[in-house]
Parts: sequence; C-alpha cells; structure tokens
Amino acid sequence: MSTNHYRECPRCRQRAARDKLLAQKKTQESYGKVPAEEYDRLLAESRKKIPLRDILREDYQLGVGTDGVFAVNYRCRCSECNFTYSYQHREVVPLHLGEEAP
Repeated sequence: MSTNHYRECPRCRQRAARDKLLAQKKTQESYGKVPAEEYDRLLAESRKKIPLRDILREDYQLGVGTDGVFAVNYRCRCSECNFTYSYQHREVVPLHLGEEAP
C-alpha cells in the first residue's frame, strides 16, 4: 500500500502557538501605556484564531513483499517551514513453511 496525504504541520502549529502567546504578552504589557485604539488593535490581534492549513505532505508505504519482508517507509515535508522527518522499518515475517497455520 502506498499513499500520500496532507495535514497540519506540527512545527508550524508550535510556531503559531508561540507567536500567539507573544502577542498576548505584548498586549498585556501595553495596557495603560498605549492609546486605547492601539490597545484594542493589539487585543483583537492576540485573540485571532491560529490559521493553519494542511501543508505537511506525508508519503508512506506499508506492506509485506513477496520476499517475506514487512516494510514501513514514511517521510513528510512541510512546504512552509521545511520541516522533514523520515522513518523506515523492515523485518522478516516468519512464514513457517511446511507447517499449517494456527
């Protein structure tokens, strides 16, 4: 089985959450120090929902080959922040030739 799939990037989500916290902190620190209109603008900005899209492409293969080897191949890459990750696993499946399966 082979496929590709898109989802939210975990690194982009962490960055967006960090940026939101920084905006909230900046808003709190500016209270009483900036004009009311500026404070209202900062407050509105810090309350915005984190906009994330499905930009992390995942490609993977999973299955048992005719050689009796089970294999998992996975990789992903974010088109926004260039986060990448890959994983591979291979293992020989015990075929028990000449014996009845339980």
